[in-house]
Amino acid sequence: MYGGLSRMYVKRPNKNGCGRKSGFQPKMVEQAFRLSLLGLTNDQIANFFQVTAGQFQYWLQQHEDFDEAIRAGRIDADSKVAKSLYNRALGYTYE
Repeated sequence: MYGGLSRMYVKRPNKNGCGRKSGFQPKMVEQAFRLSLLGLTNDQIANFFQVTAGQFQYWLQQHEDFDEAIRAGRIDADSKVAKSLYNRALGYTYE
């Protein structure tokens, strides 16, 4: 009796290729880079692409170039902020 019930809950691979597409497109890599340069969070970028936070996390895991683009944009943005703060602390002025 219990053997039949346990088989109902076994997760099976999708054999026929059916299922919802992730919606990810390669052009999103450049868009994500630019959005992360602006300082947007993952949730804000997910909202821009009109996907859930879970779907966005799935994209980050499945598309290494997408994840790297977002990280690179954040590093670039953070370094610009750090440089500006450093210059301000030193009393840097420009004409």
